[in-house]
Amino acid sequence: MRPRRGFTLIEVLVAMAIFATVLALVSAGIVQALRLQALNEANTTLQAKLRRVTEVISQDLRSAVFGGILAEPYASDATAISFALADGGVGYQVLPGGGGSFPNRANLVAVVPVTSAAETNLEGRRALMVNADGDAIEFTVTNVQQLGGANSQRYNVVHAGCNNTIDYVAPVTLTQVQAVGFSFDAVSGELRREVSGGGERVLAFDLTGFELEYVYDGSDGTVSVLPAPRGTLARPLRRERVAGVDFVLTALRVTVSAEAAISGRTVERSYVSQIALPQGGAIDLRSVVSCP
Repeated sequence: MRPRRGFTLIEVLVAMAIFATVLALVSAGIVQALRLQALNEANTTLQAKLRRVTEVISQDLRSAVFGGILAEPYASDATAISFALADGGVGYQVLPGGGGSFPNRANLVAVVPVTSAAETNLEGRRALMVNADGDAIEFTVTNVQQLGGANSQRYNVVHAGCNNTIDYVAPVTLTQVQAVGFSFDAVSGELRREVSGGGERVLAFDLTGFELEYVYDGSDGTVSVLPAPRGTLARPLRRERVAGVDFVLTALRVTVSAEAAISGRTVERSYVSQIALPQGGAIDLRSVVSCP
């Protein structure tokens, strides 16, 4: 009968070395898989965050009145955008009124089909007045006064603090709106949203970038992508004729960026969305002046 033979020290050491190598390889694979999973989760979270931001902006912009860009509450440029949203009511017909020329007057006269001034619901609200040329002024109605007796349907709708800037080119209409704006603060990384009369709130934070580009389609088939609206910050243009070519603001390109630290690495992602602006329809908007 042969005596039992155990493992030699060398065999044990070799086995332990092999086991340690296999364990190290498996551990490295597990660590790598966990890092990859964390990276994928960070990417998914960042993309979802950025997508939600652009969806909020997109929902508002697609409802913008006449697709126009404003200068209030923020001057529209590469990091801020303002526009008007309909805020109930119908478009009121505007009369030229007496006592001087229509431009540069501090009031206007509107025909309102109601029985009392209180029912107009305009006092203290923002309004947009547009003429047939597509020039508009956006302002706060400071006073509504009934004219011509108790049964009259003529009202003096006053905006104090700035003059009327558009010509009376019939038809001229008055619509109740909300001025809505988005603005990015690069220092704090906050994207803020403000509604006229409703104050400012933070829509998103910890962003590393927010960029706006304005897409103009030319009547000759060309496309211009600009870092700011045509015109001036105080009077942004939706429509402009240059050297015989009509350029119309048709879309807004939004790029939002954010980053996250994962396993000692900084992951940064960007989300780009091109938002089509509503067309003016019967009113071909050209420019809007905002009155504080």
